[in-house]
Amino acid sequence: MAGISICLELSVHGYHSSAAAGDEEDYQSLFKPLFSFLYTHPACLFSFSFSSSFFAFLEKKHPESLELLKELHARRQIEFLGSAYHDSILPLLFPIDRSAQIERMSSTIRSLVGKRPRGMTLAGNIWDYSLVTSLVSCSMEYLLLDATLVPSSSRCFYPLITGGLGKSIKVLCVHSELAPDFPSGESPEAWISRIQKTVLRAVKGDESPLVMVSLDLPLFRQFFSSAFFAYAAGYFEDPDGEAYRGICFTLPQTYLKGAKVFIPGYIPAGMDWTLARWARKAFEACENRSRFPLTIYDYLTCYDACRSLYDRMMYISMVLSQGHGGDKVQKNLAKEKLWEAQSFSKYVALPSGLPAFSAQRQEAFKLLNEAELLIRKSQEQKKGSRRLEQKASIVSYDYNRDGINEYICSLKNLRLVITRLAAEIIEFDNIAGGYNYASNLSRIPAFDGSADSYMRGFFVDHFFAPGNIDAYRQSMDAGTDIFSNVLFDEKKLDLKRNEILFSAGRQLPDSTGSLVLLKKYTILDDGISIQYILKNEGAEPVRGIFVVESNFAQTVFPKKQISQYACEIVLDGDTCRLEAARPFKADGRVSALRVTDSHDKLQFNFEPNEDAGFITDTLTFRRPDAYGSLREDSKTLITSFFWDVDLPAGRAVEKNINFSVTGVPSRRKIPSASL
Repeated sequence: MAGISICLELSVHGYHSSAAAGDEEDYQSLFKPLFSFLYTHPACLFSFSFSSSFFAFLEKKHPESLELLKELHARRQIEFLGSAYHDSILPLLFPIDRSAQIERMSSTIRSLVGKRPRGMTLAGNIWDYSLVTSLVSCSMEYLLLDATLVPSSSRCFYPLITGGLGKSIKVLCVHSELAPDFPSGESPEAWISRIQKTVLRAVKGDESPLVMVSLDLPLFRQFFSSAFFAYAAGYFEDPDGEAYRGICFTLPQTYLKGAKVFIPGYIPAGMDWTLARWARKAFEACENRSRFPLTIYDYLTCYDACRSLYDRMMYISMVLSQGHGGDKVQKNLAKEKLWEAQSFSKYVALPSGLPAFSAQRQEAFKLLNEAELLIRKSQEQKKGSRRLEQKASIVSYDYNRDGINEYICSLKNLRLVITRLAAEIIEFDNIAGGYNYASNLSRIPAFDGSADSYMRGFFVDHFFAPGNIDAYRQSMDAGTDIFSNVLFDEKKLDLKRNEILFSAGRQLPDSTGSLVLLKKYTILDDGISIQYILKNEGAEPVRGIFVVESNFAQTVFPKKQISQYACEIVLDGDTCRLEAARPFKADGRVSALRVTDSHDKLQFNFEPNEDAGFITDTLTFRRPDAYGSLREDSKTLITSFFWDVDLPAGRAVEKNINFSVTGVPSRRKIPSASL
């Protein structure tokens, strides 16, 4: 067997470390000495995968380092690998967005170092077979992929080749298990010896095998400051030395030019094990015992909040890809917002592998809402110089790909998504550069002390036995409720009047009574009107409490813990201001509610047609961080109206709530710096 080729690659991306966005201390202590060493040791070979934000940091703060890297690249001492510009999860994107992000990153690298990359890395090693066509169309010749994603029958130390539909791409397996083992105190000599023994056991041919070692930023810090780097540097000074016999350090593209052995094979969809272990059960690391690898779609299915963001992102991407005409400048700005919202860090937090915190998701919703605002502006300019205000409208289709149609309601400055499950609003977007007010979490016993039995959105309906309202107030959960988890039927959809009529019939627990709930949404330009009709279709009277609950998600996350929302109610004709952070209950006589968002200065106004009881409380959600410690993730303000209901057999009762939003600017000016 010929000598073993080793490729060392430094990966500096946001999903590894915050320093990927640029950190002066890291630059002075790590990158500057590294670049200087490479410059003074022409035989030293190294490959890099940098994020776009790190390139931007170098260009702004240290342009001299880019000139040095350009020279190193020109003398073929280093190699740069491409990626998605915003470290996006490429399998989740439309092909047009995949190609655009890859091409933009390639163009950035070419403008800075003088040559396009020929290979690339994937955020989180999230792979799908459908990527081959996009990668090849972007002139990528090879891809770095973790060896654990490759079936054991094809896993080896030679390049793989995979493809389909007439396209193929080479795959270099990254053997993370062969990286230096610092926790065990492994010596550099033992590290090289371990590599040699592992390769010799697996390879029986005469061609030179390849060991691809990828070091993320935290691991490279240890590598650079330890004897490992000095040991590797010694090879470049004396490549024929006895200690380095049989070892050849090289670059990926250099190795591939001389490679003669390529192993064909199919690589199924998969992702990094640090993600996959969290993709079977929410917030529980589980071993995958199935015959098939877990994918990013399994991960999204596991975490509703991440999937909700993905649904919103796909909607904006679809609107942009299918829209024709309009102002090109506005559409290009909208694409920039979309691509930034596709960033890996908005969905997943590596190295922990857990979902990103709510602050990251809300930032993505804000970017997507700004993108939709720009799209609307583009369409207005397409229709003429006269500004046309958005009129209320409803579109029905399978928005979240669950086999059941949802209802996308576009208002003048708002956007709602209504689902048939509980006939509630599961997405509430402020298009004027705001956030998603319905992006609520659900409580998990291990973190929050109790569990939620339903999804927390706007206008969730409950019906309790007469004595259960206090239990609901104490737990803020539906418990024995019969409507918050039922799938409503669509009775009527009137697109001209912008009305949706839902119906659900349920048998009362521990009773022969049957209760039917008719729920009609009427979509207006600046709000909605909800009509409820409760009908007793049983042979016995029905008594209980009817509750309409709306949940306001935390959308801004200041360093100082202050309440985002303030509540005012009209009680017995007098206006009463409530502390949102403190529980409150009024048994009746409440005729109006106003919730004020102190950040965006929006006012959410609820006006029931008759006096009601009222409950409010604030839930705090805690989630584990990268180190396993619980930290506050977000809060939700709960507001609930309730009425006592006494229905004889065959009788019905009607309740109405008018809901409006005031204080939304007709067109919020998006700062030019953010574009």
